[in-house]
Amino acid sequence: MPNVGRKATFLQTYHHAGAITTMWVGCYFGSPQLIFYVVENSIIHTLMYTYYALTAMGYAPPGKRYLTHLQIFQFLIGLVFIALYITLPGCLTPLQRNLLFVMLSYLIPLIYLFIDFSIKTYGKKRKVKTI
Repeated sequence: MPNVGRKATFLQTYHHAGAITTMWVGCYFGSPQLIFYVVENSIIHTLMYTYYALTAMGYAPPGKRYLTHLQIFQFLIGLVFIALYITLPGCLTPLQRNLLFVMLSYLIPLIYLFIDFSIKTYGKKRKVKTI
Protein backbone atom coordinates (compact mmCIF):
# COMPACT_ATOMS: atom_id res chain seq x y z
CA MET A 1 0.00 0.00 0.00
CA PRO A 2 1.40 3.41 -0.83
CA ASN A 3 2.36 5.77 1.98
CA VAL A 4 2.31 3.04 4.65
CA GLY A 5 3.94 4.45 7.75
CA ARG A 6 4.17 7.97 6.32
CA LYS A 7 2.27 11.04 7.43
CA ALA A 8 -0.63 11.99 5.17
CA THR A 9 -0.01 15.03 2.99
CA PHE A 10 -2.26 18.07 2.97
CA LEU A 11 -3.51 16.99 -0.47
CA GLN A 12 -4.53 13.55 0.83
CA THR A 13 -6.21 14.97 3.92
CA TYR A 14 -8.04 17.70 1.99
CA HIS A 15 -9.12 15.28 -0.74
CA HIS A 16 -10.47 12.56 1.54
CA ALA A 17 -12.06 14.85 4.14
CA GLY A 18 -13.68 16.86 1.36
CA ALA A 19 -14.84 13.76 -0.51
CA ILE A 20 -16.49 12.33 2.60
CA THR A 21 -18.14 15.65 3.42
CA THR A 22 -19.40 16.43 -0.09
CA MET A 23 -20.67 12.88 -0.61
CA TRP A 24 -22.57 12.99 2.66
CA VAL A 25 -24.07 16.39 1.81
CA GLY A 26 -24.93 15.19 -1.70
CA CYS A 27 -26.66 12.06 -0.42
CA TYR A 28 -28.44 13.81 2.44
CA PHE A 29 -29.88 16.58 0.28
CA GLY A 30 -30.54 14.43 -2.79
CA SER A 31 -28.05 15.73 -5.32
CA PRO A 32 -29.13 14.24 -8.68
CA GLN A 33 -25.74 14.53 -10.40
CA LEU A 34 -24.06 12.47 -7.69
CA ILE A 35 -24.52 9.23 -9.64
CA PHE A 36 -22.21 10.49 -12.40
CA TYR A 37 -19.48 11.21 -9.88
CA VAL A 38 -19.89 7.85 -8.13
CA VAL A 39 -19.57 5.89 -11.39
CA GLU A 40 -16.62 7.98 -12.55
CA ASN A 41 -14.90 7.68 -9.18
CA SER A 42 -15.43 3.91 -9.07
CA ILE A 43 -13.75 3.46 -12.45
CA ILE A 44 -10.77 5.63 -11.50
CA HIS A 45 -10.33 3.88 -8.13
CA THR A 46 -10.55 0.43 -9.75
CA LEU A 47 -7.64 1.41 -12.00
CA MET A 48 -5.72 2.94 -9.08
CA TYR A 49 -6.07 -0.06 -6.79
CA THR A 50 -5.19 -2.43 -9.62
CA TYR A 51 -2.00 -0.42 -10.06
CA TYR A 52 -1.30 -0.49 -6.30
CA ALA A 53 -1.97 -4.24 -6.12
CA LEU A 54 0.48 -4.91 -8.95
CA THR A 55 3.04 -2.67 -7.24
CA ALA A 56 2.56 -4.53 -3.94
CA MET A 57 3.20 -7.82 -5.77
CA GLY A 58 6.54 -6.51 -6.98
CA TYR A 59 5.60 -5.42 -10.48
CA ALA A 60 6.41 -1.94 -11.70
CA PRO A 61 3.61 -1.10 -14.11
CA PRO A 62 4.12 2.08 -16.11
CA GLY A 63 1.61 4.86 -16.02
CA LYS A 64 1.34 6.14 -12.46
CA ARG A 65 1.34 9.69 -13.79
CA TYR A 66 -1.63 8.84 -16.00
CA LEU A 67 -3.64 7.79 -12.96
CA THR A 68 -3.07 11.26 -11.51
CA HIS A 69 -4.04 12.80 -14.85
CA LEU A 70 -7.21 10.69 -14.92
CA GLN A 71 -8.11 11.97 -11.46
CA ILE A 72 -7.61 15.56 -12.60
CA PHE A 73 -9.75 14.83 -15.66
CA GLN A 74 -12.42 13.34 -13.39
CA PHE A 75 -12.49 16.52 -11.31
CA LEU A 76 -12.72 18.67 -14.44
CA ILE A 77 -15.67 16.60 -15.68
CA GLY A 78 -17.28 17.10 -12.27
CA LEU A 79 -16.70 20.83 -12.62
CA VAL A 80 -18.46 20.81 -16.01
CA PHE A 81 -21.42 18.85 -14.62
CA ILE A 82 -21.75 21.23 -11.68
CA ALA A 83 -21.59 24.24 -14.01
CA LEU A 84 -24.29 22.72 -16.23
CA TYR A 85 -26.58 21.96 -13.32
CA ILE A 86 -26.10 25.44 -11.87
CA THR A 87 -26.79 27.22 -15.16
CA LEU A 88 -29.65 25.12 -16.56
CA PRO A 89 -32.99 26.36 -15.25
CA GLY A 90 -35.31 23.97 -13.45
CA CYS A 91 -32.75 21.23 -12.75
CA LEU A 92 -32.34 21.89 -9.05
CA THR A 93 -34.10 23.21 -6.01
CA PRO A 94 -32.61 26.42 -4.56
CA LEU A 95 -31.02 24.38 -1.75
CA GLN A 96 -29.44 21.90 -4.18
CA ARG A 97 -28.14 24.80 -6.26
CA ASN A 98 -26.53 26.40 -3.20
CA LEU A 99 -24.98 23.08 -2.21
CA LEU A 100 -23.35 22.83 -5.61
CA PHE A 101 -21.63 26.14 -4.91
CA VAL A 102 -20.31 24.58 -1.70
CA MET A 103 -19.05 21.62 -3.73
CA LEU A 104 -17.37 24.04 -6.14
CA SER A 105 -15.57 25.66 -3.23
CA TYR A 106 -14.08 22.22 -2.48
CA LEU A 107 -13.48 21.14 -6.09
CA ILE A 108 -11.62 24.17 -7.43
CA PRO A 109 -8.83 24.08 -4.80
CA LEU A 110 -8.70 20.28 -5.20
CA ILE A 111 -8.02 20.61 -8.92
CA TYR A 112 -5.27 23.14 -8.17
CA LEU A 113 -3.70 20.83 -5.55
CA PHE A 114 -3.72 17.83 -7.92
CA ILE A 115 -2.23 19.84 -10.80
CA ASP A 116 0.44 21.22 -8.46
CA PHE A 117 1.20 17.68 -7.23
CA SER A 118 1.39 16.40 -10.81
CA ILE A 119 3.78 19.14 -11.90
CA LYS A 120 6.02 18.70 -8.84
CA THR A 121 6.02 14.90 -9.08
CA TYR A 122 6.02 14.17 -12.80
CA GLY A 123 7.23 17.45 -14.29
CA LYS A 124 10.81 16.90 -13.21
CA LYS A 125 13.25 16.25 -16.01
CA ARG A 126 15.10 13.00 -15.69
CA LYS A 127 18.87 13.08 -15.63
CA VAL A 128 20.39 11.10 -18.46
CA LYS A 129 23.41 9.04 -17.51
CA THR A 130 26.35 9.41 -19.84
CA ILE A 131 28.79 6.60 -20.35
